[in-house]
Amino acid sequence: MLSYQELKPQSTVALLPIGCMEQHGPVLPLETDSLIATHACRRLHSALSFPTYVYPTIHYTTTTPNADYAGTVSVSYDIFRSYLKQVLEGLLQSGFRAVAIVNAHGSVVSAIKEVAFSVVHNQFKEPSEPVRPVTCHNIFDCDDQVQA
Repeated sequence: MLSYQELKPQSTVALLPIGCMEQHGPVLPLETDSLIATHACRRLHSALSFPTYVYPTIHYTTTTPNADYAGTVSVSYDIFRSYLKQVLEGLLQSGFRAVAIVNAHGSVVSAIKEVAFSVVHNQFKEPSEPVRPVTCHNIFDCDDQVQA
């Protein structure tokens, strides 16, 4: 953990894990997706040769099909998109050179891509600032590239 004085956002990529709180059968914990995304971000942080900072995981996302299971918490797509947009804008306002979203919950892929595109697109309205990327990496798209 770093204090704001120790963090050098201009040379750092913010890693933002996204999961959910939903049922995963009778054996796995409710926060399985969140645990996977968090673990992946920590592994990336350790493996990459440039500075990164792992932000706290976003646990509450849209999981409508599982809403009737005990312990599942689902928010609407509109609420999720609005919240994610504010988080991403806050990270860029803090000066990070880029944001990499690491997602482990399939139901929100399109919403994440939509919001990330919007946040990057809006940067072009301020031509005096460099455009900083916001990328989305879905765990289930890279299983053959990740070692346990």
